[in-house]
Amino acid sequence: TVCEADERVGRSILATGNGRCNFSNVRVDAGLYRNAEFVGAALAQLRAQGGHADGCEEPGRKKAVRSTDAALPADAVCPDPVHAFFAGLGLVWREEGEGRLYPLANKAASVLDVLRAGARDAGARELCGCEAVRIDPPSHAGDRFHVRFAGGAVRHAEAVIVATGGRTARGLLPEGFEATEPRPVLGPLRTDSRLVKALNNIRVRCAISLMSPDGDAKAREEGEVLFRDYGVSGIAVFNLSRFAEAGDMLRIDLLPRMDAPMLEQLLLERRSRLFARA
Repeated sequence: TVCEADERVGRSILATGNGRCNFSNVRVDAGLYRNAEFVGAALAQLRAQGGHADGCEEPGRKKAVRSTDAALPADAVCPDPVHAFFAGLGLVWREEGEGRLYPLANKAASVLDVLRAGARDAGARELCGCEAVRIDPPSHAGDRFHVRFAGGAVRHAEAVIVATGGRTARGLLPEGFEATEPRPVLGPLRTDSRLVKALNNIRVRCAISLMSPDGDAKAREEGEVLFRDYGVSGIAVFNLSRFAEAGDMLRIDLLPRMDAPMLEQLLLERRSRLFARA
């Protein structure tokens, strides 16, 4: 049973990928991740629990129909357990630049819908509008946990997973229970809005560096940066955010396809034409 304080389970998924949800990549390789050992173990576990390395078909379930945009024929075996998992749920997808996979409908709701349907098929239930405020541990052998909700309702369970994140999780746990301390998730970075507001929703491929207030380089990424009215976002920024602290500085360098003199000459010519029109 999933107890959700919001009115819909998985609502945060709807905001991913600018509302389109880049749910995977054509090449899912643990070696491409910083924490390769953890990702490799997760992929192996997914494969063992139903990733179906020998094909996309789940027992008792028809083979999923997939988009030709995914560059895979309908009867192809799935190349990795992530693709197999989503194919088994019936998701249809397409490939975009750098191997990014999006649902064919270009709507994050497609991903959320198949996940919820899959959970429902597996026997999971959703209870929305249920805000847990306290969890009491079993008082004696054979007893169950008591989950107390805002409004006074109480539910009982043999096992409870607290996955709220942030400080909320620590406040729910019974005293004395061990827990993994939460850390900030990857995300966008807020900057001086005066510098970026005019660039809102513009994307650019560039090199972006994170520096300490003293100017020491902490990390550098190359990739797509999305300017927002509050700061910067995009995959490269997300990768940097794991190292970011208040007061750090960002440096963005374009990756020109021409050398500096050629670029300068081009800009001067464009400036001349603009002033000539004025």
